[in-house]
Amino acid sequence: AFELAESYFLGGNLLNATTAYGYYSVAKHQFWGYWKYQEAYESLLKAYAIQPQDSNTNEFMAEIYAVAGNFSTALKYIETSLQIAPLSPNHYYTKANLYHLQGRFAEALTSIEKGLSIAPTFTIALEVRTLCLLQLGQPEAFRRSLTDYDLPLQTALLLLYRLVREEQELELEKVHQLIRNMQQVEHPPLLAWDLYLMVHSDSLEEAVQLLLL
Repeated sequence: AFELAESYFLGGNLLNATTAYGYYSVAKHQFWGYWKYQEAYESLLKAYAIQPQDSNTNEFMAEIYAVAGNFSTALKYIETSLQIAPLSPNHYYTKANLYHLQGRFAEALTSIEKGLSIAPTFTIALEVRTLCLLQLGQPEAFRRSLTDYDLPLQTALLLLYRLVREEQELELEKVHQLIRNMQQVEHPPLLAWDLYLMVHSDSLEEAVQLLLL
């Protein structure tokens, strides 16, 4: 499927080599499809040269600089995205994620709340908000944030909070039960607590099953 997509991307560029969207699409394909970051960056530079005031291109520049660990430059690009498209919840999410990756959880939370005020059910933004509240140690706000999740996810996240913030010992039987419960959730997100539970599980098979969800 990737090869077929690539043939269409390249065919589109042959039809019109002056469109920023063509190079942007190829860059996305290289970045998310193959993890070829240098090639993606080179394609994205071509898109940016043609249309530097496109908010999505600027956001993608922020993502690529984040992969390189250059967060200061990444933040400049996402700020440009928000100046161009101030009502984009995804841009606020990306900005929040940049802060989160740096451990600047309060700033990440501020940005994510702005995005959620525009799109209250934006799933990945809800996840970042929950993680920020966990890392900031705000138990009441953390518990309120769980109402947006299914019950099995609420149970797992509450356990994670107790493990991380209250330093409670992990009971493996609870982990096994949580893994079994997670298998009943239609589209469970892969949050940090999934990895935590997998690492502390004494059953490799169950850990792999959780990852495959």
